[in-house]
Amino acid sequence: MDEKIVFIDGCRTPFLKSGTDYFDNDIMSYQLGQYAIKGLLTKTGIDPNEVDTVIMGTVISNLKTSNVAREAALGAGIPTSTPCHTVTQACISANRAVASGIGEIRSGQAEVFIAGGVDNTSDTPIGFKKEMRKKLFAAQKLKTMGDNLKFLFSLRP
Repeated sequence: MDEKIVFIDGCRTPFLKSGTDYFDNDIMSYQLGQYAIKGLLTKTGIDPNEVDTVIMGTVISNLKTSNVAREAALGAGIPTSTPCHTVTQACISANRAVASGIGEIRSGQAEVFIAGGVDNTSDTPIGFKKEMRKKLFAAQKLKTMGDNLKFLFSLRP
């Protein structure tokens, strides 16, 4: 392939300290991806129908949204007919997503792709209900023995 592959633009959501706004507002990883994709489409003026594929990378997968790329794309207005897939590779998942998109262009499967990465460490998928995860997260900030005991006795099976 002699044609050059060009990056057009980028968009991201803000980095936030774990356990703050994203956690307090119950924002999931796919929603962060959705906001970034919507922002990118708005910023570039690219018609969602022109996007041939969406590829997102993640390290901390949530079982409720195992294909975070698909959920993010649909939420951002990408058509349901657009293929989407998620890649996982520790620390470089977004780079792997971009490399996958480049491979799709080189193989003739795509002309326009959106790629990125998304993780939300404020709500890692551990085997407890959301309410318990919130309590455990809040417990990290407890300072005194009294506060810790109060927390401990507030737990119910």
